[in-house]
Amino acid sequence: MEKAGFGGPQGYKPLPRTRFRSFFYYSGEYFFKLVVFGALGTLFFLPWLFWTFASNYSLLKAAAALDPSSAAYADSLAALQISGALTSGLVSVPLSALFFAGLAGAFHAAMRISTGRFCTVGDFFRGIKECGLRFALAGLVFGLSAGGARLTAALYSAAENRFLGAFFTAVGVLQFILVSAFTVWYCTQTALYKAGVWQIVKNSVRLAFGKFLPTLAAVAAVAAPYVLTAVIPSPFNLLAVLVLTFLYIGFASLGLFCFAHGVFDKTINPALGKEYVGRGLEAAAPAGGEKTTRTGI
Repeated sequence: MEKAGFGGPQGYKPLPRTRFRSFFYYSGEYFFKLVVFGALGTLFFLPWLFWTFASNYSLLKAAAALDPSSAAYADSLAALQISGALTSGLVSVPLSALFFAGLAGAFHAAMRISTGRFCTVGDFFRGIKECGLRFALAGLVFGLSAGGARLTAALYSAAENRFLGAFFTAVGVLQFILVSAFTVWYCTQTALYKAGVWQIVKNSVRLAFGKFLPTLAAVAAVAAPYVLTAVIPSPFNLLAVLVLTFLYIGFASLGLFCFAHGVFDKTINPALGKEYVGRGLEAAAPAGGEKTTRTGI
């Protein structure tokens, strides 16, 4: 941050030395702004959440109207689940794009914070203006992937051949994991670098596969709180998701950026110049010299 290192030795406040520590450092420095970014991002998430609630409620109501004693009950329930997953998934795709357009603001702000640059609420809206369309494209892909995973789960419940159903379900889950990994690299690069879409897509595919396990761990860490909401009875689980999103988006975006910077410092940034490596971190002191800070450019 610009203030780091100002004021001479007594006023000096060192930056973190590692990306892991930088998350906690910048979370403290920008705590309230990160909450504000989460609140603003939630506004773009609300249509998706409301649609999920409405579609789930409609499906449960239709399932309750079926006659369990009917010989065709199982087939009717399976058909209802498949049609519900298909309809809900298709409608969710544009709503996912809208949510990702809002994420562009949160990611742009998190990018500035994690590279040591001053950040204001205005940077949230600047991120939407500069990156919103590209993020929306990622949201379309993510929405289609999520819908596909839900559809394969519905098909599994209706499949007479459980082995075949389990196979397609596994494929649906695997593609969603890979798309999620790709999305992390696509969004962080889009917010950080001035590069063409095709170049970012190629880099994202390489990183999604080349850094699969670290990326999977990062995605799992971010998704874990949302997964835990599944133990909360419906519809209160959706309320929990809303509250979590309100408080969480800003910090999750910062966490993903701190993780991504650690990879970029070893893969992309050295080719751009040494001044791009370690931005937002405390530079190692040269022998016999004083510590310096690496701030954003």
